[in-house]
Amino acid sequence: MKCDRETTTQNDINLGIVNVVIGFAPLKPAEFVIIKLQQLAGQIAV
Repeated sequence: MKCDRETTTQNDINLGIVNVVIGFAPLKPAEFVIIKLQQLAGQIAV
């Protein structure tokens, strides 16, 4: 998991955005999976 200045730039911080990158290797099908999540401050989920 990575959440630092490489994933979230100063411009993102100014806009209230947090970027998180998560990588994992499941047992099957034996591939490496990378998921990128983004949280926006003040946004309402519909």
